[in-house]
Amino acid sequence: MKKIKIGEKEYSLECNAFTRVLYRKAFNRQIFKDISLLSNFYNQIEKIDKKDLTDEEKEKEKNQVMLENYDDILDVLLQLTYIEIYTHDRNFMNYEEWLMTMGKIELGEEWVSVVVTFATECFCWWRTCSNV
Repeated sequence: MKKIKIGEKEYSLECNAFTRVLYRKAFNRQIFKDISLLSNFYNQIEKIDKKDLTDEEKEKEKNQVMLENYDDILDVLLQLTYIEIYTHDRNFMNYEEWLMTMGKIELGEEWVSVVVTFATECFCWWRTCSNV
């Protein structure tokens, strides 16, 4: 079990074999494909960081990648977060209700890293998702 803090609220997370079933049932999506989507996004950002560009040029390229992918990335992050909370507490509110409690979301916040790492460690034990 892990704990995260989003804004002023603390949540407990759990991830196990049943999490994958809950994810598909709740979102009609495949969790491994979504983890791969995150991996590809973060790989794009890392490649930009390694380019021989000024900080301003790197920031501009990163912003472009963000604009092209932000909806998908944000959806996956929120869905992963929710399903890890829900796996821990099956009496937790529904997804839409939870979203209504959310404030501003920043991709650089600590909870994002915890959620992604936790899902990766849970499902990617064979290292095919090692770039996340």
